Amino acid sequence: MSTTRQTRGGRAAWVSSFIGSARQIFVNTTTGDVHVGDGATPGGFGGKGILQRAKDYADSILGVAPLPRGQINGLTIQNNVSDAGNDLDILPGAARNDADNMNMVLVTTITKQVDALWVAGNNQGGRDASTKNNNATYHVYIVSNPSTGATDVLFSEAPSNPDMTRPNAAGFTQKQHIGSIPMVSGSFVAFKQVLDYFGLVTPSSQPAGVVSGAVNKSLAGFPIGKKFKAHLTVVQGSATNSSFFGFKDPDEGVATVADYCTSTASTGLKSTGTAEVFTNSLGQVYYYGFRTDTTCDRVDLRGWTDPRGRRAA
Repeated sequence: MSTTRQTRGGRAAWVSSFIGSARQIFVNTTTGDVHVGDGATPGGFGGKGILQRAKDYADSILGVAPLPRGQINGLTIQNNVSDAGNDLDILPGAARNDADNMNMVLVTTITKQVDALWVAGNNQGGRDASTKNNNATYHVYIVSNPSTGATDVLFSEAPSNPDMTRPNAAGFTQKQHIGSIPMVSGSFVAFKQVLDYFGLVTPSSQPAGVVSGAVNKSLAGFPIGKKFKAHLTVVQGSATNSSFFGFKDPDEGVATVADYCTSTASTGLKSTGTAEVFTNSLGQVYYYGFRTDTTCDRVDLRGWTDPRGRRAA
């Protein structure tokens, strides 16, 4: 005949007043917490509930222990092959939600459409607003249903607080920002993502005519709504005279001669230089240019770095 050993236990009110003997184990049947008596303290010393301990153990085995705040693994964004202008593919990965209380895991690649309102599922609408904006930045969010663990993706023009009405109605209440993709003339720009770098397939030539002195310029084909690091190439258009260029984050003040970062100090050769600079939330940078002739030089945008979930806010 088998014997069952049963640990003493009771509801929360009973546990709060019960004094267990030294090393006696008793259970709060309301919360599942395990308590250990010391012969003197009402309620003893509590620990994690049985279910939570089991979950922690399973998480450690499965490799899904809580991610650090702001952590994003994978979740690479790509232009969709069939409809590159309107659809984005998001590859598998995991992220910590912005409330920092759960992991969100995307198991398989999902394709979402910016030209349709959000509906849960692959090859479904992804937009939170009623109307598609043909010239805007669409910020990409992974969203999750904490009750089921299901994950999906949402597009929004809002850089930090997307309209969650439709996802919330389907139970998707948690989110994290994973990227920002510009749309120009009704189509997503063509890009390739490597980690946090989003490189343009075709560099975007910025407005010509960089003049001597400081000029605040908006970068064409660049995401807005947050601070990003722009990756630029400067092309010196003259083969006979020298030129100097500097760039500066507008949030740090006006660019001056002290901000020179690329130059062509010798005549007789055309040349290029590169620069990296943070923009303001309007996608602007300060140029500071100087040259000894009137030849138009050119600045090309090669791409941008996006901190994604890892932001101070």
